Amino acid sequence: MNNNVKSATVAGLLGIFLGSIGAHCWYLGDKKKGTIHVCLALSGFVVAIIASAVLPATMSVRALFRMAWLVTLLDGIAGLLMAGNGLWGLIEGIQILSQGDAGLARRGYQVASNNGQNQNGFNNGAGSNGQ
Repeated sequence: MNNNVKSATVAGLLGIFLGSIGAHCWYLGDKKKGTIHVCLALSGFVVAIIASAVLPATMSVRALFRMAWLVTLLDGIAGLLMAGNGLWGLIEGIQILSQGDAGLARRGYQVASNNGQNQNGFNNGAGSNGQ
């Protein structure tokens, strides 16, 4: 089996379920975008840990009450980073699934040909009606 052949179904499902870590990008070989997804996910996680664990553990209760706005702001930033990144992956996964293998072929990926279609997703005449 050729490992370079890509499936829109696999890529789309990876985008839907693991899009926040860029699994669909890694599968398709787009290392730059995959790295961006991982960095955004890690950044959100690190900011959330700092806001929810590190700051409260290092501050007195009185200082924590005075700095509650900072903890809230950092938690909001972390939530936006992680939610935005997950939404980005979800949308890309849905786009990949809706375009199918033909969409991947148009973007230059090698896809398995079936039902009389060549690797570019166009009908080559085999199996078509009346030809």
